[in-house]
Amino acid sequence: MRLLTCDGNQVRLWDSDGRLVAALDVPNVWGASFSADDTRFATAGSEAKVWNARDGHLISTFLGDHLLLMSAEFSPDGETMVSTSATNSVHVWNARTGAQIQEMRGHEQGVLLARFSPDGQRVLTAGLDGVPRLWDTQHWELARTLPGYTDAVRSIEFSPDGSLILTAGNGGEARVWGGDAQVELILGRHQGAVSRALFTPDGRHVVTAGDKTVRVWRATFGPDITLHTDMSFLGEFALSPDGRRFASPGEATTIHDAETGRELQSIQATNATRAAFSPDGARLATAGDGGAKVWNIAGRRLLLQLLGANDDPATMYDESIVVDVAYSPDGALIGTVGTGRDVRIWNAASGAQLTLLPLPASSVRFSPDGRHFATAGGDGAVHIGEVGSWRETSVIHVAENDPVSALEYNRDGSLLVTTQGGGVKVWRVRDGQAMLTLREALAVGAMFSSDSRFVLTSGGALDYARVWDAATGRKVMILRGPGGPNERPFDAVFSADGRRVWGARWGFVTMWRLPDELFASRAALMREACTRTLPNPIVSRFTDADFDTAPILNRRLDADVCHPPSPWTRLMAVFGR
Repeated sequence: MRLLTCDGNQVRLWDSDGRLVAALDVPNVWGASFSADDTRFATAGSEAKVWNARDGHLISTFLGDHLLLMSAEFSPDGETMVSTSATNSVHVWNARTGAQIQEMRGHEQGVLLARFSPDGQRVLTAGLDGVPRLWDTQHWELARTLPGYTDAVRSIEFSPDGSLILTAGNGGEARVWGGDAQVELILGRHQGAVSRALFTPDGRHVVTAGDKTVRVWRATFGPDITLHTDMSFLGEFALSPDGRRFASPGEATTIHDAETGRELQSIQATNATRAAFSPDGARLATAGDGGAKVWNIAGRRLLLQLLGANDDPATMYDESIVVDVAYSPDGALIGTVGTGRDVRIWNAASGAQLTLLPLPASSVRFSPDGRHFATAGGDGAVHIGEVGSWRETSVIHVAENDPVSALEYNRDGSLLVTTQGGGVKVWRVRDGQAMLTLREALAVGAMFSSDSRFVLTSGGALDYARVWDAATGRKVMILRGPGGPNERPFDAVFSADGRRVWGARWGFVTMWRLPDELFASRAALMREACTRTLPNPIVSRFTDADFDTAPILNRRLDADVCHPPSPWTRLMAVFGR
């Protein structure tokens, strides 16, 4: 194995035992890369040069004008080379003859990096404009952009199998992208710029270097359990209070084990769209085309049919369609919302209607202490009232003329999360202050994790669920299950401990187990990840064996080798085989 290090105006070629093979004078050197067979390497500076990797002698010089080149990258077959420049352009060369094949433009600022996919069919470029671009190498045309950064992107990589893309930059955030160029996973943020991000050889982990730390992350988080169902429609999930079961309403309503997903029971609550467990987990209230019903779960018996006392023929049909249902924390009350957009409160034991609240609602929830209720709906506001007197005590104006589709309390009742066309918002209950806005305009459902650290959004026109940091609003993960975009999830919920997410698609039920890194302190899980055997290396290449026993790490380094002071002065290490 050979190693290249670049610093200022010099490139050094090292042997695997740390012996210096050659020291090469390369003015304004910014980047270097080996060919796939490790027989050559290219350097980018004032000129593009190709060198013999055995002894470091110069083979050819490509560009001899005044352009400042930032990187030079060989194609996997070694026949093509791509260079990037400070003049916003990307040049494609015949790596044997030096003839220019194509010039690609589209970046708005200097282009720092280029990477070929393992099959050579794509080239990824990135730079100071913060918008990585993916190019088709058959016609050298732009295939798609990867938006989301506001700062320079300084590191890009394909996974070994080419299925994933890794990007990182000055904002301190690393992202893993899927083949459809949608963000699949947003890795935790460094405090400073990320100078380098790499996949491990097996593609299962990502190593990032920045702010004097090196961190290792899991690269992918696929579903742990996927169940195929015969149901053509799935409504919203309901999780039992102990977190051990969930109810999946639909053409038939089924009860599942929340650890394995195994179906435990089925009750004849047909065409249900919502469900709620009683606090003791013994009963299930369902809502849908057949109205609101209460079931004994163990005996699968219908206990109550909740019917309003409205004899007006114009509204009787509306009462047979219930769009939301919720239990109070003590299990004594049930709240429902009908398509007439009124809220009804019921005695959960007898089924007697206690009050009718003429509120423009689509959702109702009780506060965790049972003292208040909250409704949301077509008037763009959340109405909070007192249980017992049923008088309104406060109103949170979410968005004028923008219906609120759903709301949920956090565990201690101090916060509410709402969804509406303008996005997802977190509110402080005591004064109605907006604490956070998430840019998720298409979701119709949102909920807090049990510790209130995360918010989960799903449903509506989304074909995925998202996990957000509830303090910062940063997207943490995107969760996708099987099926295409027309099989989007109707709903997703956190488990009781907040460490799993269950989601429903048309015909599928999926569970994702969230990574431990989301819940660990940033100072935990450490392992040495940089080597000091060569002068000022940035990162060390790991072998597969290193990760068989290695924990996910977050290790602070003694020297400032992973955080160069600016994009214009950098150290770099490039490994051959």
